[in-house]
Amino acid sequence: MELRILHINCNKEWRGGEQVVHAIFNGAFKQCTQFLFCPSNSELANRNTQKSANLFTYNKKMGVDIIGAIQLKNIINSQQIQLIHLHDAHAINMYYLACFFGVKVPAVIHRHVDYPIKSAWKYKNNRILKIICVSKSVENTVHKYTHNKQKTIVIYSGIAIKKYSAIIENKNLKNELNIPKNNKIIGIVSALEKEKNIEEFCQIAQRIHKEKKEYNFIVIGKGSLFTLYQQQYPFIHFLGFKENITEVLQQIDIFLFTSKSEGLGMAVIEAMAAQIPIVSHASTAVKEIIEHQKNGYIYTTPEEAIKYIYTLLEQPDLKKEITQNALKSIEKFDVSLSNNQLETLYISLLVK
Repeated sequence: MELRILHINCNKEWRGGEQVVHAIFNGAFKQCTQFLFCPSNSELANRNTQKSANLFTYNKKMGVDIIGAIQLKNIINSQQIQLIHLHDAHAINMYYLACFFGVKVPAVIHRHVDYPIKSAWKYKNNRILKIICVSKSVENTVHKYTHNKQKTIVIYSGIAIKKYSAIIENKNLKNELNIPKNNKIIGIVSALEKEKNIEEFCQIAQRIHKEKKEYNFIVIGKGSLFTLYQQQYPFIHFLGFKENITEVLQQIDIFLFTSKSEGLGMAVIEAMAAQIPIVSHASTAVKEIIEHQKNGYIYTTPEEAIKYIYTLLEQPDLKKEITQNALKSIEKFDVSLSNNQLETLYISLLVK
């Protein structure tokens, strides 16, 4: 039996949530045909042009998008969609607007973030069959607002682990940045937005830089604070967005993750797959990935972070042990497993 699933993501940028949608849409599902509805000038649309028969785009408008909702309704009807998978707040609003115009197909919400829920009724509505949470931390937040533990399920977001763990030969980052060969690199991959707490990364880097000039720092990612931080911290290399993130990750000696609020922490999992030791802030979701002093280090103060960084860089055998443990521990975050769990959920909701 073929099940027809429509994914909706209304974001234009390329961040963790969009990467998850991309991985699902391109996954090897045995009993599901998948479709994607997203903005025409979005990264998701640009990266999926090869699947044009299953890709539907719209011109995103500010505010209430009646034209987009009617277009969505027509796609749902013409493609005989049986279940709608909503991936962000705008997608949820678009769905309910389409329901106003007559759509009766049920939906699931994929909660990628750990922020407070502003409109809980949208999650409680009977049209929503299940709320997929990317971590137990996110699930706990959802329970605070919905008061319905039966409606949620935790499915950890996955990555292609082998892609990140495969050894890359082209390692010329230090040459490109004019960093001495024997120097160490401490880095982070993150959107440069206030909620990601990049300021703390920069402050820790500044303290280390005063003591150890042989330690260098890189920030991979873009965002509204890019120019500000670049001006304030000229000794840090702000590289912007990098397409081949695996190649860069494997040239980092320590991954310092300072975000205090994460749905899961995909960047941490990617770094662990690339066999880079992690020193991470003690955000709730990251504790589901890292076991302190076994497969990484969790800090609560900048002083602790600096101590752990020095410990790892000064003890190569410990660093090797931590990275080996990390690679073994992330098997549950492989994308094939998460996609299998998703397909099982779809079947349980639609096949009676």
